[in-house]
Amino acid sequence: MGGGGRGDAMILLNPLIDLMSACAFCLSRRCGRFLVATLASLAATSATAHPHVFVDGQLDVVVSAGERFEAVSVTLHYGPFETLYLLSENGITLDPDQGLSAAHQEALVRQLGVWPDEFEGFAHLSLAGERQRLGRPEALVVFLEDGNLRLRYRRRLEEPAAMAGRAAEIAFYEATYFYELRMVNEAEIIGAAGTCAAETVPFSPSNELLALQTSLFDIPPDETPDIDHVGAFFADRVRLSCE
Repeated sequence: MGGGGRGDAMILLNPLIDLMSACAFCLSRRCGRFLVATLASLAATSATAHPHVFVDGQLDVVVSAGERFEAVSVTLHYGPFETLYLLSENGITLDPDQGLSAAHQEALVRQLGVWPDEFEGFAHLSLAGERQRLGRPEALVVFLEDGNLRLRYRRRLEEPAAMAGRAAEIAFYEATYFYELRMVNEAEIIGAAGTCAAETVPFSPSNELLALQTSLFDIPPDETPDIDHVGAFFADRVRLSCE
């Protein structure tokens, strides 16, 4: 999770953000331990307008034999500040030579794997233009990469989708745009790719979208935009297609 702006479209304003208001917003929506923990980054990013927290991560697609689309794999990146916060909260001191022990990994999985009922997992799937429901986050793992924590989970399709001659799109966003999510790696296919290919499509701002972003700057952290799934307008996406 990064702690800075994203080019001209993302402007960090007043450094005296009311962190308590942001925490109240998150707790009122039962964000879960993972999401509450990310609010610690507000002390470093200090933004007063939507979005308030910047999250780096990756989407990958799980494909089984017969080009059947099974699941979306979501990886979220903690930055140095959040990593230090979470390790300290759990009384974990890292050994540079050993990394995270199995016991430490289990403790972090227990803490971070508390998902509220309405949590959408930051991954939003459309198949042949129709939005599809994804299952609850599962198979959660926590690991270190370049000295920082990474959290990875999967969200399964209700039924595996035969992809021959079809296309799917997964958008990486949080509905209210309280969090801005950005993909930092190209999407990969996990499993039997066959003729399938995954393409990462970064958010490309238009004048209209920049104007919409500007209109969100005045929304305080304890309020949400009136536009349903406004985060979708600013999302990086993964497109999966099979011949």
